[in-house]
Amino acid sequence: MACGGRIYELPPPPADDARRSVTLDPAEERRLDAERYTEARRTVLGLMAALEGGDWASAVALLSQETRLLLSGGSGLDPAAALDAGRTEIGDESYAFDPVDLFVLRDISRFEDDWEGFEENETDRRKEIFLVTADEQVRRVIVIREGDAWVVHMPRWPRDLLHGGGA
Repeated sequence: MACGGRIYELPPPPADDARRSVTLDPAEERRLDAERYTEARRTVLGLMAALEGGDWASAVALLSQETRLLLSGGSGLDPAAALDAGRTEIGDESYAFDPVDLFVLRDISRFEDDWEGFEENETDRRKEIFLVTADEQVRRVIVIREGDAWVVHMPRWPRDLLHGGGA
């Protein structure tokens, strides 16, 4: 594009997951945000029920592709088998974990859309849900949209929830 005799190049558009639809109607934006929160919360509730019930296949279906890969240790191990065994491989090390504690908290007293002290990075395709226990223990759960479904996304292991480090 020429502007004042100089050529101006438009910056590249943001990545798809960073794009956000904007409406000029604040009420509509609040409604859409509440809808995304409800869908994300429903996904977290489904994951909690599947993990607590030992329904590993249903639990895996509610996890992002990247999270499934993380569970498999990058080795092709079935993510459902990793959940069932409560073990995963990271490099040459084997680590034990509790499937429920890894993804959610036990004895949740409430869900929150935001929590003081946590910086949020939400888009139309990424939502953060805060799980809170009665004693105010808080866990942030990231839920993303893959295709037409909301799934829980854990891009890296929280090392404090892994046990061991020997085979």
